[in-house]
Amino acid sequence: DRYLSVGENTIVITASQYNQLSLSFPEGHHGLFTYNLLKGLRGEADRDHDRRVTAPELFVYIKPLVERQAKMQNITQSPSIIPALEKLGEKGKNIWAAFK
Repeated sequence: DRYLSVGENTIVITASQYNQLSLSFPEGHHGLFTYNLLKGLRGEADRDHDRRVTAPELFVYIKPLVERQAKMQNITQSPSIIPALEKLGEKGKNIWAAFK
């Protein structure tokens, strides 16, 4: 929140912290963050198995994967969410992806 202020109805998930590089992921044909974001939006982030993905579910899914995969390349890359998870309130319940 210190470096970016967002509108009342906005949630931002970034690929890395402001002072970090965002890695490419050639095997996945995307950046490391985007590769995991797309997997999450396709359903892997659906932690409660309600066939919907919310911003908190997506972030909790993406962050450790990106951090672990970056560490394997000796890089620190840590996605962030703005506002912080504990400050999302009702907008954290908005659905980012839904499945049949």
